[in-house]
Amino acid sequence: MLTTSYMKNKIIAFSRQYNNQLKGVVGLITIFMVLKSVAYFAPLILSQIATTFVYGEFEYSLNIGLILISVFSFGLPGSFAYFVMKHKRDELIPVFHWHFVILSVLITLPVIFFPSLLSNNWYGALVIGVALADQALVSAILKSSGKNAFSVVIDTGIYLVLGALITLDLLNILAFSKELWFLTILIVFNIFVAFTHYSKLNGISKVSKKAIRELYGFGFLILLSGPLIMLVTNSTRIYLEQFLGLESVSIYSFYFRVATLLLIIYRVSYILLFRKIFLEEHKKLDLWITIIMIMIGVSGVVLTLLFYFDILGYFFNIDNIYKSNFHLLPLVVFQTFFWINSAFLEGLIVRERLLRKFVLVIFSFLTLLVSYLYVYSQYYVLTIQHIIIANTLIIFGMVLGQYFILAQKKIYYRKSLVLNISIALVYLVYLNFTF
Repeated sequence: MLTTSYMKNKIIAFSRQYNNQLKGVVGLITIFMVLKSVAYFAPLILSQIATTFVYGEFEYSLNIGLILISVFSFGLPGSFAYFVMKHKRDELIPVFHWHFVILSVLITLPVIFFPSLLSNNWYGALVIGVALADQALVSAILKSSGKNAFSVVIDTGIYLVLGALITLDLLNILAFSKELWFLTILIVFNIFVAFTHYSKLNGISKVSKKAIRELYGFGFLILLSGPLIMLVTNSTRIYLEQFLGLESVSIYSFYFRVATLLLIIYRVSYILLFRKIFLEEHKKLDLWITIIMIMIGVSGVVLTLLFYFDILGYFFNIDNIYKSNFHLLPLVVFQTFFWINSAFLEGLIVRERLLRKFVLVIFSFLTLLVSYLYVYSQYYVLTIQHIIIANTLIIFGMVLGQYFILAQKKIYYRKSLVLNISIALVYLVYLNFTF
């Protein structure tokens, strides 16, 4: 009887724990889907209400801002996970907050004296980059302490601002413009810094110079790798603008935004796995990453079919210039798939302190990509699909390089590697029959 009662209590306790975890996951997914729907649909709505030139400018400056995230964050989100979450170096916490207090001053002062900077796409990109870098750090801090739902709110900040501005435009209250977009981000960023960072500066004077050098020394490799990674994985819009013009950026960006649905699946998965990526054994991570990538692959197929049969056309009035370029969607879906897998592996490389080797791999593939596009453009006519295909193959090559770096340390992700090679073969067969 005692044994039966004991087992019954264990089962009840386990079921309660499971139910609590399940409720937490469902709650997180609900919050994530509501907020990320804003991030997903806001740029798509903007593409329909703005001219192709204005939308192209928007995406171009946003793309540059995304590249600058690692520059402005100096690798601090990864450093926080490594030093504070993994090695319990709590004395370093004030440094993370001080970093963005300084940046807020440096990015705001110039526009006070030269307001015309708000019309400059490059200054706007700097503002976007700083704001997104701050979001990344605060989101990482929240995720490391298990506050996943709140981290999603912070992570979506800049898109909530965009959604608000688009709503004002649709209500004919305030017309959308890039100047208003840049100014609003700058104001919201400064308010965010005031409420989030200033109260956490206590103890900054007690942090030794040696500890600060150690922190920024670790972050420096992330700083180097971040922009290089973005130039390989997320800079198709920049290459399109350089070789073809802003209209091609607009066309590609529409389908990139459609494929962002796959990124939503990745991001909610990454939030749930954040602590595990730095603490869990690799064999389990390999299985989880493989399952997630299969889900993303299936979702990509479903998304493509929805567009192919024009099912989404019943709900959205899609501009003809985008409809006529539907053939780009499958290419963007494949590109996004390999990009997401690279992003998962990047976290593992940071965990194992293999960034030095990774920087060499990224730089090699980036040089190959830029050289190819330049040489090809000198002898042939580049098209949007040529640039996407070249970019995708380079991303896949970089992914193989990541697996190789991990394997050198006897860390093997066999399941996800086999899946990636299989998808790459499908991609090559698809290209053979369609182009």
